[in-house]
Formats: sequence, C-alpha cells, structure tokens
Amino acid sequence: MTGRTFRESAQVLMLLLSTHRVRPRDSLLIAAGFLITTATLAVMLAIPSGIERIGSGTGQSTIALALSASASDEVSSSLMPEQVAVLSGLPGIAKFADGKPMMATQFLANTKLDRADGQRSTVLVRGINAQTLELLDPGLVDLTNALHFGSREVAVSNTLRSQFPALGGSSVTFQGRDWQVASGLETGGSLWESEIWTDFSALQAAFNRSGRSSSVWLRLSSEDALENLQAAVRDDPRLQEVRIVRQTDYYQQQVGFLVRFVRLAAAGISVLLGTGAVLAISTTLGMALERRRREMATLRAIGFSDASIVIASLLDVLLQGAIATALALLCVYALLDGASFGTSSANSAVYASFSVSAGVMGMVFAYSLALGLLSAALPIKRVLGGKLVDALKD
Repeated sequence: MTGRTFRESAQVLMLLLSTHRVRPRDSLLIAAGFLITTATLAVMLAIPSGIERIGSGTGQSTIALALSASASDEVSSSLMPEQVAVLSGLPGIAKFADGKPMMATQFLANTKLDRADGQRSTVLVRGINAQTLELLDPGLVDLTNALHFGSREVAVSNTLRSQFPALGGSSVTFQGRDWQVASGLETGGSLWESEIWTDFSALQAAFNRSGRSSSVWLRLSSEDALENLQAAVRDDPRLQEVRIVRQTDYYQQQVGFLVRFVRLAAAGISVLLGTGAVLAISTTLGMALERRRREMATLRAIGFSDASIVIASLLDVLLQGAIATALALLCVYALLDGASFGTSSANSAVYASFSVSAGVMGMVFAYSLALGLLSAALPIKRVLGGKLVDALKD
C-alpha cells in the first residue's frame, strides 16, 4: 500500500465511521450478525477446550496403566489376581522402600445419581488403596481428609458437588448402601475430579466383584522404562490379554474422541450460522452502501482511488465485526468461563468447566475476520462497479 493510498483510506474510513452516528440502524444490524454468530461459536469451542484441559492435566508420565487388551477403558477392563501377581515381577517397575513393587490395583464402576436438573446421570466410582496415593507425585491429588480404608467413605470434588446435590450432604446412597462423604478431592481440575474415590475392597463388595481388578497402576523406574515393560508383557504368555499404556496417554485418548466430536459439531454449526450471517450482513451492508453510492462516487470524482475506498469499506466492516466479537467474547467469558458442565454415557462420564482460553478467542476472531471479508466483498464490488456518471446522478 502506497503512502497516498494509506492516507486516502484513512480519510475515507473516518468519513464512513462518522455516518454510523447518523444511520445507526445499519451498524446495529451488522453488529448483531457478528455478535450472535461469534458468541455461539465461542460457547461451542469453550466445551472441547475445557474437556481437553482436564484430559491433558490428568495423570503423570512416570506411571503406566495395565488393563485388559480388549477393553477400551478402565471401567470395561477386568484383570484376574493371577495376572496382577505376574505384573508385580516384571522389569521397569520402581520399588517402595521395603523392596515391594510400586503398584496399586484399581477397581472402577459406574452408578447413577440425580443431577441438579433432575436428570439421572452416570458417575464413575474409583476404588483405591493406600498404595494408590503413594504412587503419585506430591500435590497431584489432595484429599482434604484422609479416607479410612476398609470402610464405606468417599472423597468427592467440588465439580461433582456442583452437578449432583446428593454429594453435598454427609452421605450418599448407591448400590443399596450408604456411603459417608468424608473428604474433598482436589486434583488441579483433572479428569479424576469427575470421579468419586473410595476404598477398593468396599467398592468391590458393593458390586459383587471380589477378586477382580479393573486396572493396575505401575510406577515406572524411569520414564524410558515403559518400552521394556511393554515388551515384557508381550513376551509373557500369561499376559497375552493385558496391555500397557502410559497413564498420561491413556487419559488424553479417553477425552480425545469427545474433543474431536464436539469440535466437529462446532465446525458444522459455525458453517450454518456463518452462511446465514454472511447473507444477513451482506444484505444490510449492500443497502447501506447503496445509500452511500453518491458519496462514494463523489470521492472517486475528486480523485480518491478505488483501492482506497475498497480498503476503507472493508476496514469499516471488519472494525464493526471486531467490536461485536470482543463484546461477545467478554459476555461469554463473564457468564461461562469456569462454569461446570457434564456429559456421560453408559460407561464414561466427564464433568468439566467451560474454558474461554486465548486459543478459543483467537479462533473466534479469525472466524469473525473471515465472516467480514465474505460479507463485504460482493456489496463493495457492486457499489463501485457501476459507471461514475450514473452514480453521481443517483
């Protein structure tokens, strides 16, 4: 852009901006189109952003997960005591101070509880033991009160309490038994906060699964020990039905499908809404530019270049879009960022918080920019495409 074009574009832009005070209706209609579409997209993108955040923040890379080879998750996995015993003797597993392998059996089941909206929804319940907490790095999991293993006590996160009123009391009932809510569960907003944690043996007994484990957590002697452990499992015929995966990878895989699905839905909705918005904004802008047709022609007649008028007109639309988008993001951030939501199926449940992150904001602004360019292209071309003399006569 030459210096002259830049100066002319700035002058035309100031002229266009001054007309918004005289004709506010067109500006408000254009801003409304941007506002509705970008706010909707921001909400849709804040969902997978929140799910992805809890998935990436769950687990640690020095722990491996052993589960059934055919199982897609811990809930559907089942390991026999003999398999657990064989796992304890494999290489690559760290040792406690007494020389025993750093491993902890897990038992997972799901139950149904009433949400705040009255709908029954799935909640995962994880049975743990003292070794479970000893495997984890300090600060990764915080039980506000210690659980008394061997009793029906549960630890519940604030995330679940906000979703299920029954968990806000002193006890909760599931599987025909009363469980004392004895502790809070804080894991830095990870996927574990979507689970109820309780005693391993008590949960097994409640679901009549004594002797069975869903998975085994194995503390690796080093991050690089995973491949040796996986090789040892493959080479042992007693463990042909067992697979080993790094804990962090497992949780990212668990939320990966859901994140992709919601993002695909967001993309579809953004295309549909965007198409409607482009038509609405383009129509409104076309009518507004038609009313400015003589003004545009006058500018061309006194020497302003077509390029400067096109640039100024585009900047005018994009500026309106940017302001409307910023307002939409501000509202969505103020109302939704950090608010909890949940999604569940028969064997899985994720309760997360909306995350209006910098990445979400960037994608919404990029979408707004594309929306503005598509909406403005045809009306500007139509207004500047006619003969100058005809435009001056209008």
